[in-house]
Amino acid sequence: MSGGTALVERTTISGNTAVTSVGRYPYMSGTGEGGGILLSSGDLVVRDSVLSGNSCRGANAARGGGAFIGGGTARFERCLIAGNVVSGDDP
Repeated sequence: MSGGTALVERTTISGNTAVTSVGRYPYMSGTGEGGGILLSSGDLVVRDSVLSGNSCRGANAARGGGAFIGGGTARFERCLIAGNVVSGDDP
């Protein structure tokens, strides 16, 4: 998300992957940040939700398997955040 305000409620965010454009995939524009959620600006509230089984990977640039908050404000209320992974290896 970039800018604005968002509410995510009673939602499951699962099975997503973010990949960096560094290394093996130079033609891709991905940042490898936020496998489930990427917030670069704005306001985000995630409530009564599950973030699980998400991943991000890439040559030493991957951050935030479940969520990466690079800017803005985020609030997680009564959420389960588990089983998300980050890999610095380029598969």
